[in-house]
Amino acid sequence: MKKVMLSVVLCLVAVFMVFGVASAKEAPSLNQWKPDFDPSGAKYKCVVSNVSHPVIKGVFAGFAIRDELWKRTNGQIYLDYKPFSMLGGEVEVLNQLQMGAIQGMACSSVASTNLGPRFGLINLPFLVDSFDKLDKFINSGKLFEHYMRAMEHQGIIGLDITGYGNYGWATTVPVQNIE
Repeated sequence: MKKVMLSVVLCLVAVFMVFGVASAKEAPSLNQWKPDFDPSGAKYKCVVSNVSHPVIKGVFAGFAIRDELWKRTNGQIYLDYKPFSMLGGEVEVLNQLQMGAIQGMACSSVASTNLGPRFGLINLPFLVDSFDKLDKFINSGKLFEHYMRAMEHQGIIGLDITGYGNYGWATTVPVQNIE
């Protein structure tokens, strides 16, 4: 009898664990960022991806661009923005972009280096170690334009870059404190 009860209890625990894990893996909801308009009447639709969360200002920009594009084109173009890695990780999404399955993405300079090695330059701390240097590079004209065309041989052109902070920059001196 004890073995039967133990088996029943273990089965119930296993069932609850399976359902608990399944419910924890629900896809994130975009309800909070739904547009204030009905995109079904758009003449053109483009899918743009991002792997991060819209609470990050640079990621939320995709929704702002969607709304402004809708407004400026009088509802002709709908940008279907997919954050949260909904379409996969950066490498998978870059592959989708390259194949034409999606029309755009916001991605890190680390991942974009896979298709355009020149994009890796921005991660070299001895070249770009401050926002002033980053701004100077962005405003360099032909040099920056050449940089943004690092994936042109793959059929992809960069439009712009944004700085999220110093997370990609490194140091040769161990950091002991924030100061």
